[in-house]
Amino acid sequence: MNFNQIASAELRQRAQHSLNRLCVENVRFDLAEGDTPAPVEPCLIAQLTDAVIPSGEAGGGGRSGSRSPASDAAIDLLASIEHEASTILAAITHHPALRSRSPQLMGTLRWMQSNLNKCDDDQVQLIGGYASKWCEEIVDFLNPRKRTPLSRACPACKYETHWTINLDLEMVKTPCLHAVWEADRVAFIECGYCGTMWGRHCLWEVLTPHESVEAVQKLLGVA
Repeated sequence: MNFNQIASAELRQRAQHSLNRLCVENVRFDLAEGDTPAPVEPCLIAQLTDAVIPSGEAGGGGRSGSRSPASDAAIDLLASIEHEASTILAAITHHPALRSRSPQLMGTLRWMQSNLNKCDDDQVQLIGGYASKWCEEIVDFLNPRKRTPLSRACPACKYETHWTINLDLEMVKTPCLHAVWEADRVAFIECGYCGTMWGRHCLWEVLTPHESVEAVQKLLGVA
């Protein structure tokens, strides 16, 4: 396998992984303790949908006037993702009418999953970049906290950066690892690519051995 083939395979792997985070439930082995089964986390689209109508609140009339601001924001984000996904689908399949029909979002994402191997590298990079962007937008919406990018490879997926789309709709490389803060200290570190998290008691697993004591203390928020 030559370099171009390796790069293409990696591109597809990253795109597939982001799509999986969006529409496939995730078994959180990183949160398993002892003999207790690992918890199963709903896919990100399901979590965002649940933010529109939280579990147990369905059947309450469904009027927009009864929704909370958070529910309205979730609806806006879902609509934005659905529009972008249907636009990408229209461009890839060469069916412009799909842009106005807006097929079901989960159906669009699953089509991307099952047809990724039929797409060329440019199309895969487009899908992967947007899928990564959607993952980050949903995570930021569900857990709006201060995030500090970390310049180091993720111990789980081994990637340091991944492709995503910025606010100017440009394809850019983004650090995978971010320190997530609560008040004035780091609460946990999360990989924006594979979704693995390290709680405060496990932060040392992410730090590199050659870092200075001062850098480690600053990251951990200790004196």
